[in-house]
Amino acid sequence: GSVPALFRVPVAGGPAVRIPTPGGATSPTWSAARNLIAYLRVRPGQSTVALVTPTGEEVKAEAVVTPRFSQGTLAWSADGRSLAGTIDPGTFGASGIWILDVDTPRAPSQLTDLPHGQRPRGVTWLPNGKGLIIGVLERTSDIVLFDQGS
Repeated sequence: GSVPALFRVPVAGGPAVRIPTPGGATSPTWSAARNLIAYLRVRPGQSTVALVTPTGEEVKAEAVVTPRFSQGTLAWSADGRSLAGTIDPGTFGASGIWILDVDTPRAPSQLTDLPHGQRPRGVTWLPNGKGLIIGVLERTSDIVLFDQGS
């Protein structure tokens, strides 16, 4: 279709099964208990965190991430009580790292902003749950002048 969607694909092969979600869905991540999928629900001008069962049944109220970012990644904590997330606004501002308490439907708490030009490309919790590892892409470019010559 024309919007991003979630699918379950059997490892042993077979057809992909769409997981129903209202609107676009990106950055899915399964909980450690395998009973919930967190994802970013993308709508024009905003993205929110939503939780569904593997069959697409909505579980929790959405938590607003931000009205202007629509890209990012999510990772469950080992105890299944928190989600860590990165938000990548592209060229429109600083990227952010935040934590969302899954049991409390409220806005996530911002941990830090990354400097302009650094774009997060994944997040995972340390095994002890007391820290995060963030993959960061730094973009650089060169300007080259070509002379046609005579």
